[in-house]
Formats: sequence, C-alpha cells, structure tokens
Amino acid sequence: MASGRAMALVEAAEASRQAGQLARARAAFAEAARVAAAEEDGRALSLAALGIGGIWVYEQRDFLERAALDALWRRARDAAAPGSLVAARLDVRTAAEAVYEGGPVAAVQAAADAVLAFGDDAAAAEALSLLHHVRLGPAHASSRLRMAEEIVRRAARAGDPLPGLMGLCWRTVDLFLAGDPRAEQSHQELRERAEAAGCEAIAFVADVVAATLLARRGRLAEAEAAAAAALARGTAAGDPDAPAYYGAMLGALRLWQGRAAEVIELVRAAAASPRLGPNDHVYVAADAVLSAALGDRDAAEEALARLTGIGLAALPDSSSWLATQFLVAEAAFQLGDAAVAAEVRTLVEPYAHLPVLPSLAVVCLGSARRTLGLAAATAGDLDTAVAHLEAAIQEDRRLGSRPMAVLTEHVLAAVLDARGGDGDRARAAELAGRAAASAARMDMALPAPPAWLRGTRGTPRAARLRRDAGGWWIEVGDRTILLPDLVGMAYVATLVEAPGEDHDVLQLAAWTPGAPRAAADPVLDRQALASYRLRVQELTALLSDPGLDAARAASARRELGDLTAAVRGALERGGRVRGFPTDH
Repeated sequence: MASGRAMALVEAAEASRQAGQLARARAAFAEAARVAAAEEDGRALSLAALGIGGIWVYEQRDFLERAALDALWRRARDAAAPGSLVAARLDVRTAAEAVYEGGPVAAVQAAADAVLAFGDDAAAAEALSLLHHVRLGPAHASSRLRMAEEIVRRAARAGDPLPGLMGLCWRTVDLFLAGDPRAEQSHQELRERAEAAGCEAIAFVADVVAATLLARRGRLAEAEAAAAAALARGTAAGDPDAPAYYGAMLGALRLWQGRAAEVIELVRAAAASPRLGPNDHVYVAADAVLSAALGDRDAAEEALARLTGIGLAALPDSSSWLATQFLVAEAAFQLGDAAVAAEVRTLVEPYAHLPVLPSLAVVCLGSARRTLGLAAATAGDLDTAVAHLEAAIQEDRRLGSRPMAVLTEHVLAAVLDARGGDGDRARAAELAGRAAASAARMDMALPAPPAWLRGTRGTPRAARLRRDAGGWWIEVGDRTILLPDLVGMAYVATLVEAPGEDHDVLQLAAWTPGAPRAAADPVLDRQALASYRLRVQELTALLSDPGLDAARAASARRELGDLTAAVRGALERGGRVRGFPTDH
C-alpha cells in the first residue's frame, strides 16, 4: 500500500464534509482511518477520527456503530502526542458525544477550554461548536448567543468557511429559541450563505426552519410541503435527524388539524427508535398528547408513566427538554392529572419568558406561558391560569405563532367559562368565536375541552354572600339568588369570608340578626393580584439568569421588592385579600 494514501483520503473526506455531505464524509473518513491504521500514519488516523464524528454531535447512533467509533477514538487518542492540539480536539469530541449517553456537560466545557488555550482559531471554533451543541437546553439560553457569535469571529480569522456557517446556524437557532425579533433576518442570511457555499447539511437546517415559519404563520399545507422537501434534502445529505425533524412538524400539523390518528403510530415508532438517542423523550410525551386527543386514556397514561417513572425533574437538559415538558403539561391537562401538572409548573416557571421550539427550531409550539396556564388550570388555580393564558396569547401574537395563539384563545375561553366570574362567560364567548373563525381560515380543528373542566370533576368558583333588608344574596359567577334571612346563612357567610380559618362554634351559635354590614372593597381585585403574582414569577426567573447585567439586576430587585411588599400588604392572615377600612 502506497505511503501517504491515508492523508489523501482524509483530504478528500474533508472536502465532502465542507460540502455538508455528511453520509459521504463519514464513509470517506472511515476508509481513511482504515488505511491510516494499515500505514501506521498516526496523524492521518487522528484527523480521520476527528472528521468521522461529523459537524454535529451524535451523528452516528446505532449501538454497533457507536462501539466501533469509541474504539477508533481511543486508538487515535493513544496515537496522538500527549499535550498536543490534536489530542485536545479529540477530548472535546469524545466528551461531547458522551453527553448524549448521560455524560456531564462540564467535561465538554473543560475540554473546550483546553483547546482554546492553544490559540488556534479554527480548532477553537470547532470546539465551541461542539460545546454549543450540548448546551441547547433552556438553562443555557442566555449564554449561547455569545458563544455562537464567537464561533463566527474565530472562523473568520481562521479563514475556514464551514465553522463560520456553523456559527451562523447556531446564532440563528439561538435567536429563534430566545424569541428574538432578529431571528428571521438571521435565518435569511443563513439560507443565502448555505446555498452559496453549497453546504447541504446547513442548507437542510435552513429549509427546516423555513417550514417552521410557514407553519407558525398558519400556512399549514405549505409548511407540510416544505417539511417534506427538507426531509428529502436532509436524507440525501445523511443527516440522522431528518426523519425526527419531519415527524415533529407532521405531528404538530396533524394535531392542529384534528387528524392525530394519521400519525400516532409514526410517533410511537419514533419514540422507540434507537436513532432518537437515549436521552431524548419528546416523542414519548408526544405519544401522550396524541393518545389523549384520540380519547385513548390508557395509552396516554402509560406514556406519561414512562416519563414520570424517570422523573420529570431528572430529564436531561437538552434541546427537546422544554418541548417535552410542554407536551407533558398538555397531556396532564387533557387527563386532569393535577399532580403531574403541578410538577411541570414548578420546572417550567423559570423559563416562562421563552418560546417552545424543540431542537433546531423544527416546529413552533408558542409561548411557555401556555404550559404554566394549563398546569395552573389542571391544579384548580383558575385565576393564575387565566393570567398566564392571556400573557401566552400576547406572546404568541408577538412571535407570529398564529396556530398556537388560536389554540390558546380557545382553551382560555374554556377556562373562563369554567371559572364563571363577572364577565367571564361573555369574554369566553367572544374568544371562542374568534378562535373558531381563525381556525377555519387555517384549516384547523379545535379540540373539545376536557370533560373535567366542563364540570364533571367540579371547578372552583368565586362565591360571595351579601345581606340586605330582603335576606341573603348569593353570587356565584354570573348567577345570583336571594334566600331568606336564616341563621344558617350567617354561618355560611362567616366561613366563606375566611376560607381555611378555624371558627369557634359557640361564637357562631351566639350570632343574632342585625343590620346588614357593608362589605369592604378589596385593596386589590382578583385580576390585579394575579398579574402581580405573575410579574413576581417573571422577575424571579430573570434574576436567576447568570448572564444578567448588574444594572438590570438591580432594577429587577427593586421592582421585585416593591411588588412583594404590595402583595403582602394586600393580604390578611390566611391569604384573604384585605379590604379598605369601612365605617360599618
């Protein structure tokens, strides 16, 4: 075998990688590694081992493939000179790959830092791109954008076009995942540059995002066609995620169209596929939602049980984490599972300000506030549910997420109808009519609200008792009746005015009729109190961001202190809203 052939094969494989031909590049690097081992060319072996990983993390997922890769990476690492840049680059790759099988992200950060210490811009851009890939969860939302822009700068200095495209791709994804208004502009630039460079792998991602934009504008048939075209392109390029990306879009479209039966088996097959990755549970959560939509309660509960068996809090912080929690909340709402809903609510609250777009923005599921609204409604906290759902609609309008805005208007109408407060049913009718008209324009089918919300489980209602000369007026929602001035009604009034508090039965028994007592007006009405509490949650989430600058943090702390004091001042012991002083 001719000496130097391995390095020539590495260079040919690298040309395929630069063109985004992932499957072709992997096969070429595998052949280069085989020849390098035969020629005992350690440098060629190391470069082939680096290249075979591809441009993403976890491109090769079959168990036998993974075992062969691990063996190759170990052999290449042993052949690399200790303390060399090649050895450091291999350490980043193997640490990043390990994350997809439960390894720590901190190990990738440490390995990337070691590469950066060499001062080689091309190697640094490569290491940062791998680190970025394993930090796609919402916990890293504030730091990723700076990393993506650093990748672009490093690649520009190195004169290496592929890392530059990767950095632009990450920047585009980060902007979408943050709900940043610059996202569409960045996407257009990405699409143009990927096409100009002839990089099929990045052009495929740009096509996937283009389908997402069509879907969230309500152009569902066009979105489906665009997603199918992207699937064909991604499959030809050898991207292992192409079927999963298409499945996510198709699953959302069919759910919105009321055609879940057409995709339920596809979703279940995807959930069991070894190519999804052992730490990705979003398709199991999708199974729960679609099964609930089809009325298959047993299947929905089984899918949820698979997730709660792992532990919702134990699910890996990945690019699909927020979407998984979103889908779990949707299923819990349909099933009336208050315990699961309460857990999701706690987990998602820090990310209420984010939109839900799984993976590389492959479908838009709207504002995370919808998740909090559904979770609150499932737990019986309808006031907070209304506040979150109202906020979700506003955020969906800002994002241009029309299908999700319509679906959230529809569910808000059902929650308002269930609450039955002053004006709730009129507002519910208005929202329901608007949602139905918008859904018809987009060829969507609005789901029926769950049976428990319609009244089979009972829903908390705000009740008020008011005594006057004619007897006792009882107001529940928008219904009012008059009852005689009976002693028992005074007992009920005392209990309703102070829920959750103990009352001396002798004092109740000693009650005697007297002049009606004017009820004090509350210092904060129910809507204002719910809005204050929602803002407190937003500020708490903001202050948990490690990347928050000092000025904004100080302003947020001042506002949080003022709001907390206002809420505390408005509440009496037991959680009742304090009334203004009265002379009666």
